[in-house]
Amino acid sequence: RIMASSEGPDDQPWRMLPSLQPQPSTYHPALLEGLDYLLVEMAKRDMTAVVCLGNFWPWSGGMAQYVQWQKGDDIPYPPPAEEGSWVKYQMYTAQFYKDKEALAAYWSHVQEIVNRVNSLTGLPYKDDPTIMSWQLANEPRGILNKRAYRSWIRKTAKLIKSIDSTHLVSIGSEGATPS
Repeated sequence: RIMASSEGPDDQPWRMLPSLQPQPSTYHPALLEGLDYLLVEMAKRDMTAVVCLGNFWPWSGGMAQYVQWQKGDDIPYPPPAEEGSWVKYQMYTAQFYKDKEALAAYWSHVQEIVNRVNSLTGLPYKDDPTIMSWQLANEPRGILNKRAYRSWIRKTAKLIKSIDSTHLVSIGSEGATPS
């Protein structure tokens, strides 16, 4: 399982650094090339990848960053942030599923990755047998609005399948969580 997403800006806490996408639709070229290289090296070793396209949790920016990019407010980070609350963080992040602009930015990212052509092999990701499946996000949770959450799943899976009808698609949830 590999991450093909991380959202900036890089001066915020809880991030993998540098971020793949420091701002909407702006990518760190060396990190995309690193992803290309990783897939080449995995293929040499007969390995397959589950490519994760998002994250519910703050360690990569994730869905909360997509919401923040649209709203312009502060992300209520969880502990150990001062006055941090996991509940507040999750409620903030779950707004993602209903925010049309945040969803559009995420779907743009999904298209960028699924349509990517490996700079080392010339092989489109959608044709790469090293990729076993696309995963919508790491541990997504639909705690505020189950209908919006399930709509996000359907629409995102449909988008991916419209680009790549070959690879598997999975949600990325842990199973029986609030959804």
